[in-house]
Order: sequence, then C-alpha cells, then structure tokens
Amino acid sequence: MDTLPHRLLLLTLVSACAGQEDPLGTELAVTPEINFLPSDKIVEGDSLEVRCRVRQPQPPRLKVFVMKGSTVLKSRSKKAFWNTSLAQAADGGNYTCKAEANGRQKSVKRAVHVAELFSTPVLTVQPIDVFEGEMLTFSCKSAHMDSQRINATDVKYHLYKENIKVVDLPSGEYRMTADVQHDGNYSCQAEAKSIQKQSLVIVLKTKELFSTPVLTVQPKDVFEEELLTFSCKSAHMDSQRINATDVKYHLYKDNVKVVHLPSGEYRMYADLRFNGNYSCQAKAKSIQKRSLVFVLKIKVFTINKVTLMILPATEVQRDTDVELKCDCDANASETATLTYQYSFYKYQQLIHTENHSFSHLSHHLHAVRVPTSGLYSCEVKILNATVRSEAEFLRVTGVETPSLKVSRGEISEGEELSVECTAPKEEGPFTFNLYHNSTLFNTNSSKENSLSTKLKFEQSGVYEVHCSYELLLFQATSEKSNREVVAVRELFSKPVLTVQPRNVFEGEMLTFSCKSAHIDYQRINATDVKYHLYKENIKVVDLPSGEYRMTADVQHDGNYSCQVEAKSIQKRSLAFALKTKVLVSKPLIEAWGNVVLGRPFSIVCRSVRGSLPITYTLLFKGETVSSFIVHSPQDRAVFNVTSITVNSREEIRDFKCLAQNLGDKSKRPSLALNTTVIEPVSDPQLTALPSTGNVVEGKELILFCPVKDGSPPITFKWYHNGKIINSSTTEERKHSYTLSKIEHKQGGRYYCQVQNTDMESRRSGEITVTVKDAPWKIAMIAFIIVLLLSIVTVSLIHYIHKKDDPSHSGSQSAFSWAYCPCGPTPLYTPACLKSCLQSWDVLVRDFQDIKGVKSQHLLWVSSHCTFTLLHCIINYCFVGDSTSPPEVPHLHLTPYLSLFPSPLQARERRKKPSSICKLNIDLFLICSKKYHPIALFRAASSPASGVHAASIQTNKT
Repeated sequence: MDTLPHRLLLLTLVSACAGQEDPLGTELAVTPEINFLPSDKIVEGDSLEVRCRVRQPQPPRLKVFVMKGSTVLKSRSKKAFWNTSLAQAADGGNYTCKAEANGRQKSVKRAVHVAELFSTPVLTVQPIDVFEGEMLTFSCKSAHMDSQRINATDVKYHLYKENIKVVDLPSGEYRMTADVQHDGNYSCQAEAKSIQKQSLVIVLKTKELFSTPVLTVQPKDVFEEELLTFSCKSAHMDSQRINATDVKYHLYKDNVKVVHLPSGEYRMYADLRFNGNYSCQAKAKSIQKRSLVFVLKIKVFTINKVTLMILPATEVQRDTDVELKCDCDANASETATLTYQYSFYKYQQLIHTENHSFSHLSHHLHAVRVPTSGLYSCEVKILNATVRSEAEFLRVTGVETPSLKVSRGEISEGEELSVECTAPKEEGPFTFNLYHNSTLFNTNSSKENSLSTKLKFEQSGVYEVHCSYELLLFQATSEKSNREVVAVRELFSKPVLTVQPRNVFEGEMLTFSCKSAHIDYQRINATDVKYHLYKENIKVVDLPSGEYRMTADVQHDGNYSCQVEAKSIQKRSLAFALKTKVLVSKPLIEAWGNVVLGRPFSIVCRSVRGSLPITYTLLFKGETVSSFIVHSPQDRAVFNVTSITVNSREEIRDFKCLAQNLGDKSKRPSLALNTTVIEPVSDPQLTALPSTGNVVEGKELILFCPVKDGSPPITFKWYHNGKIINSSTTEERKHSYTLSKIEHKQGGRYYCQVQNTDMESRRSGEITVTVKDAPWKIAMIAFIIVLLLSIVTVSLIHYIHKKDDPSHSGSQSAFSWAYCPCGPTPLYTPACLKSCLQSWDVLVRDFQDIKGVKSQHLLWVSSHCTFTLLHCIINYCFVGDSTSPPEVPHLHLTPYLSLFPSPLQARERRKKPSSICKLNIDLFLICSKKYHPIALFRAASSPASGVHAASIQTNKT
C-alpha cells in the first residue's frame, strides 16, 4: 500500500539514520563544479578531460555523474572524471555535472567547443545510373580543412563496402567496371593525425544488362536412361541495350565447360557417368554470369518382381467381392521417389490403370459372376521400365437357375408352342437349351439373358418341357429350370416302309409300300396325307398311292425310307437297307506263290463281282479236285494242291475253277491256269583250264561251272577255301571265273554253288589249284648262289696264294680232281650235289696242309666244281631224280668266261696271253604246251689247250 503518510514516515526514518533532517522535495545543498582541460576551446586531435566534483560539505552517499546529454560518461562518489586523448568535433557540446545523494540531486552544465581539422568527407558515385560493363567512378572529398594545422596530403581516403575496406584512394577517386557483384553499401573514410571521419553510406545498385541465369533440370528426380533436360535462362534482359541473340549460354560440369547451348537447352539420356555439379553461364558484351550450382545425382531403380494376388481365393462363388492385389518389389536410390503406374489386365484387355507412389495397389471386383472368370495379370511401369506379373486365373462358380414359361398346356401335332427361358441376373452371351422329357430338342444362342421362341411337336404324347443355359466362354452350365407339362395330340401315326421280295437279285421286280396305321380323320382328310420315298435322305419319288415298283439293280442299293406329310407335320419311317444280290462273275485263277516242278503248290480262285456266299470248285483235266465256299469278303478260296504232281510246264494249264452263287444256272468257269513254273537247278560240274589245276605263277587259270537243268535267272557263287569270292546272276546255265596272273596265295580249294528262284542251292565238287614258282625266280636263286660261291672261292684263293710254295708245283696233276668227287664226267643225281657240297668242306679244312699246290690249280678245281654244283642244282630242280644225262638238241651261246684257267692255260697265258682257254656255256631251252622250260649248261674247252671240257645236256622230262 503506497500512501503519503507512509512516504513521510520513510523519509523521516532515513533522515534520522543519516543524522540530518531535510524536508521532502528540497534541492541538494551542494555546489557541483565542471571544468575542461586544457580549456573549453580545443581543436580535433587535442586531448580533452572533463572534471566533475562537489566541494565541502559533502553529504553521505554522494555520487557524481559526468553526462553528455542523457548519456552518463562517468560516475563515481564525490568526484568523476572523463577524458579522451583524441578529441573530435563530435566531442564538443554541453556537458553536465550531476551530484546525487539521498534521493536528491543537483547539476550544473557547461559547453566546450572542438574545432574541426577537416570536415566529414562526402562520397559520390558517377554516373548515378550505371549499367553492367560501364565505367564507374567513386570520389571521396572533405569540403573544409584547417590549413594551418594540416596539409591536404596529410588526409588519407579509404573506400569501404559493407564497413569493410575495399581499397585506398590516394587521389580520392577509384574507377572500376560496373558489375552486379559489386552492388552494396559503400562509404569512404578520411584520416589525418589519427582523426578518422566516415562519409554517409551510398547504396550502389548496378542496372543489369541481363539477370543471373537460372539453371533448371527436368525432371528433378531423374533415373537412369530417362530423358534429362538442362535449361539455362536469364529472367530479365535490357532489350534496349542487347538482343536475346547476343546472350550466349554454356553448360558447365564441375567448372569444366561441357557444351554450348544455342537455344538455352540441352537434352541427354541420364547415365550414372553424368553425376556431378552443374552450372550454366550467360555471356553478353564481355559480361559473364554464372548460375547457382545444381547437384545432379541420377537415381537408380530396379524392378525385381511384380506379383498378382487374387483374394480371397482364385476360385470363388458368384456374388463374392474379389480383390486383385498387385505388389511390386523394386529397389531404388535412397532419396528417389518412385511413381508406379499400375495396369490391370483381363487376358490382354486393360481393365484399370492408376498411378501411385506406393509399391502395391488393389483393384476390386464387386459381386463377381461367371463372366468375370478369366486370366488376370497386372503390369507395373516405372519410367521406361515395365514388368508384368504372371497371370492368375480367377474362376467364378455357380450360375443362376433359369425360369421357364409356356403359352399353353395342350396342343395338336403341327401347332406352335410359345416358350420363354430367362436368367435375369446373368450376363451373356448365352446358349439356351430346351428339353422335352429330358431330351434336347432345341438350341438357340442369345446375347440377352432371356430367350423367347416357338416350338412345334411332330409327335403326339405328353411332354415335360424345361430349359437350361450355357456360358460357353466360361464352360459354365446352369441347373435345369422348372418343368412345364405339355400334351400333344396325334394327327397320324409314323409310317412303315416294306419291300417285297426282301432277298432280290438283279433283274427281278421290286415293290416299295409306305403306310400310316392310324389317321385322325376328324382333323384331316385322307387326301391331305402325302407319301414320299427317300434314298439316303434324298427324295426319290412321290408315292400317290403309297406304293412304288421298279426293277432291281445294284445301282439302286442303299438306305430307303418313306415320309408322310399332312398340315406341315412330317413323319419319317425307319430305314430299310436294300442290298440287291449280284450274280457271280467269271472267276480268275492264279497260283499262290511259286510253282516248282514236282512239288506241292497252291491255287487261288476269286470273282470280281458276286453276292456272297460263293462256291468255288477246282478242276484238273475236267475232274473235280475240291470245293470251297466263301462267306465273307475277308475269305479266300485257296486250294492246296498236294495230291497232284506237276511234272511239266504244260500240265499247269490243265487247272480251272468254277464259281456259283445261285445254283447251277449261275455257274461260271475260269480260263486255264497260266503261271510261271520254276525248274530246280541240277548239280553243277566244276572244271578248270589248265585241266590239272597246276599253274605257274603269273599265268591265267579259268574255272568253269555249268548246270544241265534249271530255270533262269541263276545265281553262281564262287568259293575259295570255304570263303565266297564272287557272286553273279545270269540268264545262262553256265558261268566262268578267271584268275589272271595267279599268285601263290590264290592256290587252294575251289568250288561253285548255284541257286535260282527255287531258293534251293546246289554245290559242285572241289578242285585243288597248285601254283608253282616262275622260271625267272629259279634262275635268280641260282645266280645268287653262284655269285656267293664265287666270292667265297676268290677269297680262299687269295689267301692261299700268299702261302704258295714253288717246290710243290709237280704235284698239280695228281691234285686236279682230288676235291671234285664228280670227276671229269658229272653225274646228274642228288648224290653228285651232295658230294660237291662235302668236297667244299674238305677243301676249306685241308688247303693249309697242301704243299706244292699252285693257286692256279686250286682255282681251276674250284671253278670246275662250282659249275658242276650249279649244274647239279638246276638239273635236280628242273629234271628231278634222273640218273643219266638227257639227250636233247642244244643252242650254243657266246663263250664269255675265262676267269679260271687250268695250270696249262696259266703257262700258255705267260707265253701268249691271247691264247686263253675258254669256258663255253650253252643254254638249251625247250618250251611247249605240255612241258616246262629246262635250262641246260655246257662247259667246254679246246682239245689243243688241254683244258677239261664239261658239257651238260637236258632232255624232255
């Protein structure tokens, strides 16, 4: 509570405590003083001190304030001092010294004058309205300056932008090219003797030729392979100074120029390689402006799988609400927002589409019906990627039971009955089925859910009529409708068709008769009833009297029926199959398989025409052999002829057959049997040329294989040592096989085998073929042996010559035949050959022990025995074991050998080298068809020379 008495009481208490009693509202009883040092008139840059104090008496709790205006510069108790070492013009003015104590105060004022060294600078900008690219001039000047204290050069100027020094101004001016980047709040500062004065602020606003370009990217959220558009535009452009075509745009990525943008736009397909910091630059009249940076981060997504679910199940009852739920499993970048385009399909037809930001979407099918059944799928499209789910089949079961209505419950045959079958809640297309007595008798298709039609009953009776329907596209069939009873009265009965006679042959008269047993003459007249005869459901003829007669013929065979018609009512009789019997035709007779002389065979008889059964009889020379009855088309009249043997081709024509199917008057005989008769082959006889089967190697051998009997063609097969070497088929009864230039390996056993179409083969006897060596091979063997023996002989003589002793020369005549056991007259036996071989062993063993035997003697003996040995070999090989020389003419050949002289010849050679004993060899050859060639050698020397003559003669073997 704040009242006047309370205030007075409070002041009294305070005064009492202070020891004073001052009345309320009186001035403080002190005298404050204020003084300026050095004086109250100073110049900027001088020091200034303001002193405030209160002289005695000083009340308690006294506080002194130095103030300028309402701002307290300094406060203390009893006295206060405020000073500055660098006075400025702003420091001039009125100062107050205030004393305050116990809620009372007293103050005194006094002014001080501070003279300026220089005036506050003024900042000017020229031109005032400046455009980008123009030259701009800043000017900073102080209008007044105390020339007695400072010089003009003492004053320094500085240019500030947003209170930040930009540049020093030595001359007080600064020039630069205008640019919006330089826009801002500018001021200048003048400084001299530590005195700083700031000018007023000038706001610099450069007018743009064109605004800073703005880079836009569409779409902002871009995915791989999506079309990306960069757009760079300046929103403002001074059309009076530049044209739109003067501004050139460039696209930069990470501060590297990418492409020039003539139209200000650039399109490309997004790719992860293009991620980075993009900006664009606009340039005109040397002015370049760069847009803000756009960070392009291409997003990535993948559609893994799209799944369609049918809820509550894939098979539901009609009137069920079904949900088609499409779920998309997709991966995307963390910051990417995907837009899913969902499309639902039934088969390939689009039924619903919707865009959504969620990874799943449902489409609802309300109160489904059977036509709702089908193959459903969903498709999700994200940008250019599209994935479709696997199709799911929705089966809706249960269709509405139809309702049936009829116009009347009783009608007559031929009258129409109106019926209506409806299924009001179903959708078509429909196939409506109408039944009487559970038998389908009418089917109609309709796109509507009801069917109205008229029915006509052609037969009398009581009928229960009902209906059903099918939804064929969905394989759904309804239950049968309610049943309506309809009574139909008969006009006439169903006709009966009769044929007389029932079994008729060609040429006989045939009668058709058609009649209805009952006719309602109260409703129709007899003349109203019309009869018609039908064959294979095609009308043949009208039957005015109900009968029709014709001559039987197989051309008329078929299924006949008759029809009765009256007042549009038609009734058809049961069908009658007319089969006219045909007389048997002339039979054909032929052999069944091959006919071989002397063996059983089979005969077939058949007729091209004739009604069954047919009796076939086989005749041989007019006599009955056997009979056979054919009852079905699959049967054959086959006669196995086993009791009769055919021994000649002519007897085969004695066979005939008879055919009949209507007693003796239908008998038909065949022609005589005419077929090929096979004659079996006889045993072949194998011969050879030469006939002995012995042939010399390199010569030709011909084998002959003839047969006496057998039907051609005949196959001849040749065998060598049990293996087939040739096969040939010929029309002749003989065949030969030639072995040209026969070889040793072709020797052996040969035989031939023959066979014809009888398929029974016959084999010949064997011939053994012996192949002997060719004469030139034997001569070559002999020559090689002689050559080897000669080499051995020369080697021995050479060795003995080295050991020859002259003192033993007188014993040569005694030694001449010592080592040739055959003697001067050779023997032509194997014993001679054996003795010559043994003499060689003695010669080799004893020649070192012989003294006085000259080498010439040994050479002569060796050579003589060598040729004797050769003669023995040839004679033995070609002649055999003959013990006496054969007597044959001989042919004298040119003497050619004088290498081995006798001792006398050696002495003559030393006397007369040209008179040398010659060794003549005569070759005798005898060649004929029946004898082998024989080689004959003869060695002889002149009697005057004393050389031994050896002659070899041969005779015919």
